[in-house]
Amino acid sequence: MKTTTKAILLLIIFSSITICTSATQPDTSSKDTLKTLNAAKQKRGLKAIDRKEIKEFTIELSSGKYQGRETDTEGNRAAARYIDSTLKSVGYNPARQNFYSQRIDKNVSNILARIEGKDTNSFVIIGAHYDGLGVKEGEIYYGADDNISGVATVMTLARMYRRIYMEKGQKPDKTIIFAFWDREEVNIMGSNYFVSNFYKPERISLYMNFDMVGRANNGEQFPEVSYAWNNNYPQLKTLCMKYLHKVLPDKKKSLDITYEVRWGDGKGGSDYVGFSRLNIPYIAWMEVEMHEDYHKPTDTSDKLSWNKLERVIRMSFYLTMHIQRDSGYLGLNPITTRP
Repeated sequence: MKTTTKAILLLIIFSSITICTSATQPDTSSKDTLKTLNAAKQKRGLKAIDRKEIKEFTIELSSGKYQGRETDTEGNRAAARYIDSTLKSVGYNPARQNFYSQRIDKNVSNILARIEGKDTNSFVIIGAHYDGLGVKEGEIYYGADDNISGVATVMTLARMYRRIYMEKGQKPDKTIIFAFWDREEVNIMGSNYFVSNFYKPERISLYMNFDMVGRANNGEQFPEVSYAWNNNYPQLKTLCMKYLHKVLPDKKKSLDITYEVRWGDGKGGSDYVGFSRLNIPYIAWMEVEMHEDYHKPTDTSDKLSWNKLERVIRMSFYLTMHIQRDSGYLGLNPITTRP
């Protein structure tokens, strides 16, 4: 694979992205005041969840117009442009991380958007892959669940964080990067390239990944979803278990979460693997079991559960808010040498 220097990559990732905020969050030593401010932020963020927008975005990107979004095809490039334009309409200035892979003789394009934090040297990264399998033997592999469901989740989280910070002239504690990866379906290239060339990977407090989070295989009332984390950070499981019933208090409108510890060995089938290899804390939301439409032309948007998507969005929003604010307490602060 053809690579660039880390200095050049840093310029691509950060210098070309407009700093989204200028003022800082009010400084206060009062825990009660901070609690009130954080509750107000969460409330503002939740107001940005618009099911109509989520559906329109998902149905559009998983339509035949994009021809299955295989890497380095016109359909894939059109999908990237649509993601770009949506981010711009929300208020971001997205940047591209483009590279050429000699191994597959294809151009790969990650899409990145950023909200600068008070700490510009500490990062929370939220990502999902937008590429798909394309067209095979004349049939379009629409890839609605795999993985426009994940893309829609990241886009909605980007909307929510913009509502909290950019509209109020404030900054989160950590810099947040929203990433839309290319070339996951074969070789998991886009995200691996990003993290392998990131200027200081040890400064990443958390990576959160979404892959196939849109199907309610066991019913709409209590849809199942897998929540995985790397084994060196058991507090990530504790965090989810602690707050699930606070975020989704109605058991009839909650999530049936399967907790899966993964070894931090860089193995796996989605975009968290590159982060795992470097022992970066990660949370991976995904299907518990592959459904019958996985990697088939029948993976279409009409089979998605909007209830499940919204609940995953709410839960992951709360977790990322908590982690980017209180990662020191959780033992997830960036460190020079991870265990």
